[in-house]
Amino acid sequence: MNRAASNRGLAYRVKGILMAGNVRRPHAVAVCHGCGAEKQIALFGGKNNPERIQRDFREDGWAFDAWNLSKVFCPSCLSKRAAARHGDSGAKAAPLSSTQNNGADVVKNKEPSAAAVAPPVVQPIKLELTVEERGKVRDTLALNFDDKLGQYLDGWSDARVAKDCGDLPVGLVKALREVAFGPIKSVPAIDALRAEVVAINDRLRLLGDLEVDLRNKAGQLGLDLVEVQSRLNQMAADLGVAA
Repeated sequence: MNRAASNRGLAYRVKGILMAGNVRRPHAVAVCHGCGAEKQIALFGGKNNPERIQRDFREDGWAFDAWNLSKVFCPSCLSKRAAARHGDSGAKAAPLSSTQNNGADVVKNKEPSAAAVAPPVVQPIKLELTVEERGKVRDTLALNFDDKLGQYLDGWSDARVAKDCGDLPVGLVKALREVAFGPIKSVPAIDALRAEVVAINDRLRLLGDLEVDLRNKAGQLGLDLVEVQSRLNQMAADLGVAA
């Protein structure tokens, strides 16, 4: 159930942060209840939506309750708490007897096979981004994607964001961008102008090729002219007439 989005009673504050191009964008700013670490996340569509902000923080590895400051913890504090819990729970299991395992004989000091020691290394397919990678992608998108227009700034794309953030899979970057900043919107007028720009560039390349071809032909004609003029001069001199 949605609750009213106001700063009163929320576990974060909304702050305008100056970005590239001297543009100020609203961000949700939260502070870890454990260590005081601060994190900023750009508001989707510029709207203060607690449920959306809560989901974004959780996707970045935080324990986060948008309405409870005492339940806001950063990934580092969560890791420390998990390690402490594992350290306090359960003693290590006693090793099995070297001669028995529930009545069955156990062969001691059996050497593993070469295949067991060195299995072939298979690189896993990356199925999700790490917390750090998601943070880098979000920061890059906040600087280079206009979520109101649904368009990248000039020269930017999912592929470039993926490369700049560490050669990440483009599909994972696209999925995060669509969730956090929205889909790329098609603007008919802009699409038409882009198509016109492509057409003009194609014509310019064609004219450039024609210009090179004409220059080459003109150069060859100049050489032919020199050769013919030289033969004419020589023949006229031999006959004693004017060239």
